[in-house]
Amino acid sequence: MVIYMTSSMKLKDYKILFLHGKTQLLTDIYHPLKAHSASLTDLTIFEGLDHQNFDLLIVDYSISDMTGILLYKKISELTNYGLVPAIFIADTKSYDHRLNAFEIGAADFINRPFESHDLVKKCLLHIKNRRRIAEDESIHIGNLILFPRSQTVTINGEPAPLTQLEYKILYCLVSNPRQVVSRSEIYAKVWGPGHSRSGRLDTQLYNLKKKISKFTGKIKSVNKVGLRILIAESTFSQEQKKQAPQLSTPQPHP
Repeated sequence: MVIYMTSSMKLKDYKILFLHGKTQLLTDIYHPLKAHSASLTDLTIFEGLDHQNFDLLIVDYSISDMTGILLYKKISELTNYGLVPAIFIADTKSYDHRLNAFEIGAADFINRPFESHDLVKKCLLHIKNRRRIAEDESIHIGNLILFPRSQTVTINGEPAPLTQLEYKILYCLVSNPRQVVSRSEIYAKVWGPGHSRSGRLDTQLYNLKKKISKFTGKIKSVNKVGLRILIAESTFSQEQKKQAPQLSTPQPHP
């Protein structure tokens, strides 16, 4: 089942799409957002969805009913949804399930029970983090624009002097449908399969971060998962900071 919601107040300019199984009760999700007004549509097929523009997906991550996950996998293949962030909401507290959600494509992972205002705040944060594709195929995120045709990047309208490797890494992070990109995937796309080597990516990331220092967002590490680009930082990321050991910034190899 797919539930369509058009919100108001602070979320009045955005649309959120719910993906879940028919047996799932979403009162803890729907009621906090219903305060912003909502209309429901039961869409059991995807006809017409590729012509609609949503700003956020909320996916029911249920181990007993995989419908929400399967719907997400299908809809994320549609062109209009490739860069739409998805919040996965689950009953499980398993760390393996959390990692799996990020590997599937989650922008955030929320465990039940949760506070209503936290859900609304996270919706706004991830909508703000959304990348957008212009008619010229350029990808916009914050004050950064990436131009795939010319393989160039601008920040505040000024060109960023990136090397080819740095551009490829940034393109992989910005254009990937999934919000979190594994290090192994970056190696495969930038250097090719079988070229993974410790330190090579860290060196390029160190230089890349320096060159895009005026970017309003940040390249963040997700513990044991990979890398992501954020404009606004989610509560989950802040919690990860507290839980994960502090690591020194990697220095470039001589």
